[in-house]
Amino acid sequence: MRYFLENDCLKVEIESFGAEIKSVIRKENMREYLWYGNPRFWGRTSPVLFPFVGSLKDKKYSYQGKEYPMGQHGFARDMEFELVSKEEREIWFCLRSNEETLAKYPFAFALSIGYRLMKDRWMCSGRWRTRAARSCIFPSAPILRSFARSTGRVRRPGIA
Repeated sequence: MRYFLENDCLKVEIESFGAEIKSVIRKENMREYLWYGNPRFWGRTSPVLFPFVGSLKDKKYSYQGKEYPMGQHGFARDMEFELVSKEEREIWFCLRSNEETLAKYPFAFALSIGYRLMKDRWMCSGRWRTRAARSCIFPSAPILRSFARSTGRVRRPGIA
């Protein structure tokens, strides 16, 4: 489902599937700040990468003697996130472990992704919690790649 955050400066569109930002428009000049996701080249805009970034050798990994399949960049970008809260300028989504995720990643978790508008900028936040009683495999920057591209101040063209 598509959700929108809007203030006097920006209009942001977010898809609950993958908790992915789809559009950031500066209302003053209607300038789009994100790649438009042309499926002919690359259909995504700002995917959340979890629990892995990149590809694993043979698309699998081993943990405590058992092999687990894992596609490129994990699975979060290809799953429906639950809407947790939505206010005028802030929205939060959550992906919780389930049968499907546990078959690929044997740890109970809750991954929360939030977006907030602040005047002429937007901020993305991520929280990861585990209920696992054992150590978890968690690469150092799984969700940061998507945040790095979509966090920050939206500046007028030509102004530093």
